[in-house]
Amino acid sequence: MTPRVTVEHVFGALDTVEIVVTLPTFRRPDHLIRTLDTLAAQTTSRPFAIVVMENDDERLEGREAARAWFERTGQTGIVIVAHERGNCSAYNAGWETALNHCPAMGHLLVIDDDELAIPEWIERMVA
Repeated sequence: MTPRVTVEHVFGALDTVEIVVTLPTFRRPDHLIRTLDTLAAQTTSRPFAIVVMENDDERLEGREAARAWFERTGQTGIVIVAHERGNCSAYNAGWETALNHCPAMGHLLVIDDDELAIPEWIERMVA
């Protein structure tokens, strides 16, 4: 039986992260990178991590794009595969992962792979 969630890659230290941004993705690797780039450009000084939830456990394009992006940028985060298809399953997998890996988390945010965050997005969301 396939597990519901597979943690594929962990980047950086997660124990002091106060904010976790969850980002589900399904067959949009190019736009996923654009979304991730806007998260890397945030003006916040607060420590945050990004959990990318790949929701296509067959093609895995988002997983590979996110892995390469984290390696290139040095951002803190986790790449998981949510094996049960559908937005709700991906969200739940990401939230479960954040709860299990980020003990200092006080804020849980969501952005989709077809959205772009303005530079002040995190600060506005947690203010």
